[in-house]
Amino acid sequence: MPMLDSQELSKFATPSKFGFSGVKIDEDFDGASEYTLVTIVCDVSGSVMSFEREIEKCLGTVLESCQKSPRSSNLMVRFVTFNTGVVEVHGFRILSDISPDEYKDSIHAQGGTALRDGSYTAIEASLLYGQEMYEKGIDVNGVVFIITDGDDNSSRLSNKDVKQIIQNATKSEKIDGLVTVLVGIVDDKYQDSQEIREYLDNYRQEVGIDQYVEINDASAKGFAKLAAFVSQSISSVSQALSTGSTKSVSLTF
Repeated sequence: MPMLDSQELSKFATPSKFGFSGVKIDEDFDGASEYTLVTIVCDVSGSVMSFEREIEKCLGTVLESCQKSPRSSNLMVRFVTFNTGVVEVHGFRILSDISPDEYKDSIHAQGGTALRDGSYTAIEASLLYGQEMYEKGIDVNGVVFIITDGDDNSSRLSNKDVKQIIQNATKSEKIDGLVTVLVGIVDDKYQDSQEIREYLDNYRQEVGIDQYVEINDASAKGFAKLAAFVSQSISSVSQALSTGSTKSVSLTF
C-alpha cells in the first residue's frame, strides 16, 4: 500500500485552475487501506461577520467529535473558505494531524459571495484526489459540506459548471461515492430570509447537490446543532465506505 506522509502536502493542478493540496503519497504505506475525504467549504463574505466565532467553534467541535470516532484513522479533512474569491485554508490532511485549535481566528468576514466557485473546487478536488488515491490502491469516498448565508454575486463559474463536476463525480468508478450537502444559514429575523431560502434550495436542485439543510438561528445553539449533524454525517459516510454502500447513505438533520 502507498504511504501517506502527513508531514508533507503535495500540490495538485486542476482544469479549473483553482488547484488544491493533499498529503503526499509514497509507496510503502502500512496503515489504513481506505479513506473518506471530508471537505468543509465555508462562506466568509461580509454578511457572516456577526457570527464568525460561532462558525469557528462549530468547526472545532466537528474536529473534536470526529477524532473520537472509531473511524477517525480513516478520515482526511480539507478546509476551504470563499468570499469574493476562494482560499484553501488547508488541503487534505489526516484527521489526527489537525488540532481543533487551528480553526480559532480562521474566519475574517469580508467581500462578496463566490458560492459556485467554492462548490466547484470542493467537488473537483475531492474527485481528483480520490482518483489519485484509488490509483495507489486506496479505497476512497467523500463528503462535501458547503456552508453559506447568501446568494452568489462573485463567481466566475456557472450553475452548469457545478452541475457538470457533480455529474463527473457521480459517474466516476474510482471514488466510491461523493455525498454533497448545502447548508443554509437563514436567520428568520432578517427580512430577506425567505428569498435566501428559496435561492439556496433552487441552487441545490439546479446543480444536483444531494441535500439542503438549514439553521434558522445563527446562534451558539444553532451552530451546535449543525456541528452535531456534520459530525454524524461524516461518521455515516465513512462507515458506508467499509460496507460499499456510500450511494445509499441517508443523512438526517
